[in-house]
Amino acid sequence: MSKYYIDLIDSEGNVIDTDDEVFDNEADAEDYADECNNAFAEGAEILEDDDDYMDPDEYEYVVREE
Repeated sequence: MSKYYIDLIDSEGNVIDTDDEVFDNEADAEDYADECNNAFAEGAEILEDDDDYMDPDEYEYVVREE
């Protein structure tokens, strides 16, 4: 049975981080990845003037199946 993971990747396809959540179906994983992308973009707007700012156009949460 497949397991699905959510990875944060940069614009070059490098995995920056993997979320702790593990999903049993792809649909739930896709929904969660969408939520993460929306929250990341919103948080980036708040931190735009901060040194820890990460441009949301250069990062994306994607689903990985294992």
